[in-house]
Parts: sequence; C-alpha cells; structure tokens
Amino acid sequence: MALILARSPYLIYNQGFDDNASLSLDIGLLLLSWGIENVGQYVLNFRKQKYIDISPLIRDFLIDNNALNVRAVISGDINEVPQSDVVVVNIATDGYSYYEDGVQKDTKNPTNSKDFEDILSNELGFYAGSNNVVYRNEGKALNIPLLNPILSEFDGITTTLEEESKNLNNTLINYYKGTELVRTKTTDFGVYGAGTVLVTSERVQYITESTYDTFEERVEEDGGTYETSSCIEAFLEEYPDEYAYYPATRIQIVPRSDYSKAYDLSVYSVSECKYDSHRITFVNKFGVKEELWFFKKSIDSISKEKESFKANVFSSYVSGDLSKHSYRDYNVNARESMTLNTGFVPESFKENFKQLMLSESVWIEMDDLELPINIKNTELELKKSVNDKLINYTIDIEFSYDKINNIF
Repeated sequence: MALILARSPYLIYNQGFDDNASLSLDIGLLLLSWGIENVGQYVLNFRKQKYIDISPLIRDFLIDNNALNVRAVISGDINEVPQSDVVVVNIATDGYSYYEDGVQKDTKNPTNSKDFEDILSNELGFYAGSNNVVYRNEGKALNIPLLNPILSEFDGITTTLEEESKNLNNTLINYYKGTELVRTKTTDFGVYGAGTVLVTSERVQYITESTYDTFEERVEEDGGTYETSSCIEAFLEEYPDEYAYYPATRIQIVPRSDYSKAYDLSVYSVSECKYDSHRITFVNKFGVKEELWFFKKSIDSISKEKESFKANVFSSYVSGDLSKHSYRDYNVNARESMTLNTGFVPESFKENFKQLMLSESVWIEMDDLELPINIKNTELELKKSVNDKLINYTIDIEFSYDKINNIF
C-alpha cells in the first residue's frame, strides 16, 4: 500500500506470474463501512510485460475528486498452476514525484524509491505543503493542507473499529503565539463516531487560524466578558469572520496524538499598507491546494486580439460624413495579466516556486472570487541567499479566460 501521485508513473507488477496474467483495476471512493463507489473499472492483460503503469487511467477521474481509492487485483498462474489473487489497495491524488524520488511502484525498494505515505504520516504529520515556513496576510486567515493516505488495517479482533479509527485519524493541532499555547483543536479526518471509517472525501482537509466559531467565543477564551450591543451585532452580521481567527506564530501538527511525530510550521503574518496583497492558490506536489502570498508591487496589463476588414465608406465620405471607419475591427476580445512580487522571503521558498511552476491548476483571489490563471513564465530563477542576499520572486500571470464573456 502506498500513496499514488498520478501525474508520475505508478507501476503495478505482475507478481512473478506467467505471461498473460491479468490486472483488474477498480477506481472509486471509499465510503462509510468500507463501501466503494466505483467511478472507473479496467481489466488489463500483462501479456509479456512485467508491469503496467496505471497513473494515466487514474488521472481521468481526479478532475472531480481530490483523492481516489484504487484497488488492483492481479491474477495468474505460476508454471501453469493457478495462484491466489494478489490485492493491492492505494490512495491516489493528482500529485507528482520528482525524478530524484525514484519510480513509484507496488513493490518496496527503498534504494531507489520514496514511500510518500510513510513520509506524510511519520515525518510530516500529514502536512502536505511544500515548506515548513508559511507567510500569510495579517488580515486573512491561513489555510494549511493536510493529507491522510493511510488505509486502516482493522481486523475486528485485536481492536474495536472505534479504537482503530481514533488511533488512525485523530490529529492534534496546537496553535502557539510565541511560546504560549493559545489553542488546541483536533482534526478528525472523517471519523464521526463508532462504526465509521476514514472516507475518501475527507482525506484532504485544511486547517486554519480561524479557530473560533464566533467573536464571542474568542473574547471569552481570552478571559474577557462579552457584552453585546446593536452596533456590534450589526457589524458582526455584515462581517462575520472579521475577528474570528486567532493569529498564531507557530502551528504544531501531531498525528495520532503521538508527540514524537509532531511537525512544526512557522507562521509569519505580513502587514502591507502600501500595495494590494494577492493570494495565489495552486495544486502542489501532493495533489492538494496550497497558498502563496504576493505582498509587493503588482502591475496590471491587458492584451487585445482582433480581426479587421476595410469597409466601403465612399457614399458617406462624399456626402461629408467623416465619422465612418474605413478599417473596422470585429471579434475583439482581450485577456488580462498581472506581474506580482512576493517581497522578501526565505531561501526555502524556492521549493514553493518550483511546485508553483509545475502546477497545472492555479487560481488567484480577486474581489472575493477565486479566478483561474496561468503562469506565463517559462523560466524562473530559484534564488539563493548567498547569491541574491535578499530574495524576492517576480512572476507573470494571465487570467485563463477572455475579458468579454464568450463562454458559450
């Protein structure tokens, strides 16, 4: 069992069976009580091949899902003697591995491949971002991605399903302001009570600094006394999230309540009073959405496309009307673009920008809308502090739609 990053090859081996072994592939969503809702099925033949790359078959169904359950059944003979089926079950996302990570495959080989499930669960505390240093706008809540790729090994004998679910899925989130622990919450990765399991739709979650449901809750937890008034109620009704979050400088993620596996994120809040800040969201290496802020100077531009023809304006011209167009434009449309700057960031942000450049899905937040964009840059220098001293990244983006609505 492993995490399949479907933008890179994932190899299913024929398990040493004779030629013409078969591979049955079920792609779907893991539901409560281990039920499966299939979205795709394939039956393949290895013929004389030793392995089959299943990633292209999975990606077709990741368009509408952030994670999928993939069950592979390998059937065949050895020396013409029928053998028991080999079943391999994995979780898949629309992520990718680097060349240096080695090949993804169902056969463990630590010398040339990484186990991303093990890295996420035992090294990163299910944190699926690209950096342990996170910047955010001071006036906005921060969303941090978590990904749980683990499939339970519950056998119904040694533990109860409730015990197994709690052991597997409970993730403790500690919020620190300096050295002070200001809030603790638990993310339950889809465990709603006894008898339920971690479903596919809950495998990707986002924790945030918006840790309070109401402003009243925040006041009371800070030791204050909440006194309401018509003005306060009117303000909070219009801006319900204005004071809902508690800014943290460090977030600690503890999977399965095991403090030996705690993973720390350093959070830096940036207050920018001169320039408009812009939040970019992109699908990263693990196939989850990650945020990246650009705090400094931005430049807006627009690029127009058109067709034209030369019109006959003779009759109007000889009558003294000079207002007619001899050359007329038609099918005019345009696309807007922007140049964005981060401001000074740590050298470790080169990983963020490497994954941004490799992303196929990118968005920008504008006027409370999440709008699709494309990265125009085909080259980007990954900067080092020894060379650049203070590091600022500049990227060019283009909105991925025409300005005049012609979607139909």
